[in-house]
Parts: sequence; structure tokens; C-alpha cells
Amino acid sequence: MEDLLSPEKKSRILDCIIILGTLSFFVLKVIYSSGDLTPDSIQYVLQAKDFWNYKVNFPLGYPLAIKTLSYITGSFFTASKVVNILSYLGIVLFSYRKKFYFPQTLVIFSFYPFMGLYTYSLSEPLYYFFNYLIIYCVYRISRERFSPKYSIYLGILFFMLVSVRFSGIFVFAVSILFLALLTWKKKLSCTVLRLHCCGRFIGRFSIFADQLYVLWLYTGKQKPPSSGPGKRFS
Repeated sequence: MEDLLSPEKKSRILDCIIILGTLSFFVLKVIYSSGDLTPDSIQYVLQAKDFWNYKVNFPLGYPLAIKTLSYITGSFFTASKVVNILSYLGIVLFSYRKKFYFPQTLVIFSFYPFMGLYTYSLSEPLYYFFNYLIIYCVYRISRERFSPKYSIYLGILFFMLVSVRFSGIFVFAVSILFLALLTWKKKLSCTVLRLHCCGRFIGRFSIFADQLYVLWLYTGKQKPPSSGPGKRFS
């Protein structure tokens, strides 16, 4: 009995209760409501349904995730909710596995205002997931100095981040400024920083150019199809 009530086991039980309670809230709120669909949600789902032809000025990452999971769920609406649940679980489990501020992460992402966004079919949950991984990589760099491994990780993560939301460009800019400040404060090798930033900048520039091209295709000379938000989806 004394072992059962040890602080470590109490903490684990409490963590499980919070996670299960959050998932229960998520499911019940979706079932006993309108499904938390907004005009943007409908555009995301329509883009996922007609991925190659539907024209809208949103990045393609979130609709692609919905479309991919729809082959498993059989429904674009359900797939959008599964993406959000997996994003939440991904953050929590990653934090627990890496022992990266797990109690703080669990509290922040399991309660409002963050949790309020996870029930909507929006790109924010997936965006938070990639942002969290980026924060972890930058944290490791600040502790272990620059390494090719984390440069590759950050390049991939920023690619995914910008493909989900264009505001990822600003996260990239801030992270570069932070790493430059870190180099100056700790008197690290500027050559390493330049190589690190150069590789990431080339990757970000190619993404940004690609997104501008997509925006030109979707909002430029081509006219959008006649299907609008009123189109039904499964």
C-alpha cells in the first residue's frame, strides 16, 4: 500500500488521468456539437478531398495530412480530428520520452487555451507539434553546441512547419537570431553558425519560393472552380 501511494506512482496516475480526461473532452465535444467546423475548416477539408484541383491560398501540409489519413478513416472529417489527436499525443509522448519539461508540457497542452483549438479542424495543432520539436532541437543545440544531426532535423522540421502555416517563416527568422545570439554569448565558431544558417536558409528559400508559386497558381490567373464551401464532403 505504501509503495502504491509513492509520489512517483501518484504522479504517473495523475498524468494518465489528465491525458485520458483531455481525450475524453475532445471526443465528447466533437460528438455533442456541430463538429467544431469553421469556414477555414471547410476549406481545408475541401482541399483535402480534391487535393490537386481545388484552389485555395492555404499551405498544403495540413490538407495533405487529412487526405492521407482519410484512406484509413474513410472520412475527411474524421481524418481531420485524428490529425489533431495525433498532434496532441505526439507532443505529450515526445516530452515524456525525452524528459523535456514533461509536467509543464502536459499542463500547457492539456488545458485551455491550447486544448480549445484541438477540437477544431484547423492547422494549429499540427503547427504546434512541429513547433514543439523545433524548440527541443534548439534547446539541444544550446546545450550541446551545433551538430550536423540537429541541422538536418531543423531543416526537415522547418520544411514541415512552413508547409502547414506560412507563419513558420517568422519562427525560422527568430530561431536564426537566437542561434546568432547564442554564438556571440558562448563565443562559438562563427564558421559553424554560417554553415548551419546557410543550409537552413537555402532550404527555407526553396520552400518559400515554392509556396509563392502555389499561391500564384491558386490566386493568380487561374480561376477557382465553381465548387464552394457549400459542397458536401464525407
